[in-house]
Amino acid sequence: MNSDNQTILDKVAAVLPLVHRAFDGEIGVALADNEKFLLYHPAKDLDFRTKLNTPPFKEGSAVDILIRKKLPYLKMDMDEQLHGFPYRVMAVAIYNDNKEIIGAIIISQSLDQQATLKNMAGNLLNSISTLASTAEEITAQSEEMAGITRTLAETAKDSQKQILETNRVLGFIKEIANQTNLLGLNAAIEAARVGEQGRGFGVVAEEIRKLAANSTESISKINVIISGIQSDSAVNYNQIEQVEVGISQVTEAIAHMAAATQELRAMAHLLDEKAENF
Repeated sequence: MNSDNQTILDKVAAVLPLVHRAFDGEIGVALADNEKFLLYHPAKDLDFRTKLNTPPFKEGSAVDILIRKKLPYLKMDMDEQLHGFPYRVMAVAIYNDNKEIIGAIIISQSLDQQATLKNMAGNLLNSISTLASTAEEITAQSEEMAGITRTLAETAKDSQKQILETNRVLGFIKEIANQTNLLGLNAAIEAARVGEQGRGFGVVAEEIRKLAANSTESISKINVIISGIQSDSAVNYNQIEQVEVGISQVTEAIAHMAAATQELRAMAHLLDEKAENF
């Protein structure tokens, strides 16, 4: 190697340790001529145990490909099969004044953190997808329950209206029974006033009064039953209304959760992109 080429490589060799220090050892730096490695500072978490001044280069390595193919720059991402973890190697050609390649700077960097980030992003995306699917399913079920609850509420409301209508009919029947009882009483009075000739009419009048009394008693019993039904119906209606409000609140909360899930999905995609470009 002529002295000019050696001078260039010596100057690069003087700078590379400073570069390694500037990155706090997060990257590995190496210097090679066209045959062998001249300098090597490994990264904290990536050490190839490169031997210096021992040609030739490992066949298929980044520096080997760059020198043989006379490339200005080469980047290679390697998976974990070779060293147990993924890493990246970048080789940059060094030229002399005649535009000839006289060596290369090699920078190495572990991609273990990148792989971890990508795995985290992938797991996060899977979890978010499951959460989104579950939220959609719950939303659909909540909407179905809300529809059923609305139908029940309307049915309960209609039942209350029918009960009120029944009360009005019973009130009318009770009024008729009272009037019938009054007529029977008047008939009995008239039969007694007439004497022996009105005895048969008096028997009929007494039966009319008994019928009116029985009707009034039956109406009272029906009123008790109707009142119980009305009370239960009112309680059921109130409970159904509370359930409807609760379902509405759940649906609203799920909608907020779905919106938050979409934001998380976007963040997970961004994390995956950042890991890819790490």
